[in-house]
Amino acid sequence: MDSICLDQNYSTTRLLTKEGALIVENSYDNFPKELFLCENEGRIGGGGLRTKGYFKHSYKKQGKNWLISDANRRFGVPIELILDKDGDELVLITIITVVFNGEKFLEETIQSVINQDYQNVEYIIIDGGSTDGTLEIIRKYEHAIDYWVSEKDRGIFDAMNKGARLSKGSYLYMLNADDYLLPGALSCLSNEINSQVILPDVIYGNIFSLSKTGCKTFCPTPKSITKAYHFYNLPLHHPGAIIKSSVFRGLKGFSLTFRYSSDFDLFLRAFNDGFAFVKVNYSLSCMREGGLGTQNQEVALLEFEKSLLINNGSLIALCLCRFRRYLLIKKNSKSIFGVCVTKLHNYFMWIKYGRE
Repeated sequence: MDSICLDQNYSTTRLLTKEGALIVENSYDNFPKELFLCENEGRIGGGGLRTKGYFKHSYKKQGKNWLISDANRRFGVPIELILDKDGDELVLITIITVVFNGEKFLEETIQSVINQDYQNVEYIIIDGGSTDGTLEIIRKYEHAIDYWVSEKDRGIFDAMNKGARLSKGSYLYMLNADDYLLPGALSCLSNEINSQVILPDVIYGNIFSLSKTGCKTFCPTPKSITKAYHFYNLPLHHPGAIIKSSVFRGLKGFSLTFRYSSDFDLFLRAFNDGFAFVKVNYSLSCMREGGLGTQNQEVALLEFEKSLLINNGSLIALCLCRFRRYLLIKKNSKSIFGVCVTKLHNYFMWIKYGRE
């Protein structure tokens, strides 16, 4: 079997096949069925390369031959690959973008994915039934998108679960519709994967925060996530991390119990279950300010606390989380005490993480 390159200019159109499931992957049967709509139920539209019979896989070289592999490096059938770079493994990284009425920034997000220099990328877009120009933008790039669908959902984390269920990648990357990947991000992640004997469970890096005025702020993440108290805050952001698809499945995806903090809950559960977090010293994406969690910080912190209680989190993390919420309340009330202590907290963060 030979690989197919439809267009060398895009990361998502280089390594395709005309055959689908050549290896039986772990299924999503343990996901709650009510998370997903039935075929065509309330569906507005859909399409992409997969609907035209093109599929993606992970690949690994054994000797001189390339073999199709799965998320756990189990081998399948041999394949002839059309490559422009050397290497001995090309894991399939699935980028999932969820969007609802996101015409303002979506095109920039799509371009940041399809213009990556990594060769084995699957791109899935889940639209919640947009009524603006979002679908026109998606259709414009349909030739470089593996699969897209537009239908009602129960919010951002429901849509992410749906995208994961549709994915074929060894790793999942959740990229919001108003964020974008930085050049070379996926190649950096691939290099880290290839350097490990055992596939890492979660790989994360730094990100930038982009203000409404266009000002970028460097947002460093901890050098390592090995202590339970790291979860007094969200130690990494989902637009700056990939998670092994088999790990995501085993954790049953994002919990819809949390409206704003299901990513915190997912990473906390992954940590509690003993999955390893590996950091790359690279900035992976740029995340715009003003997300749902930022707009609803007090509720988000309450959800942090709830997740820590449900998942037997660190008592230190719980206390620090409650203290942060207290500071936020004081800051919002413009208390002089609250402002002073908040500045002290920010100084602590600077000491802990540093600046670029």
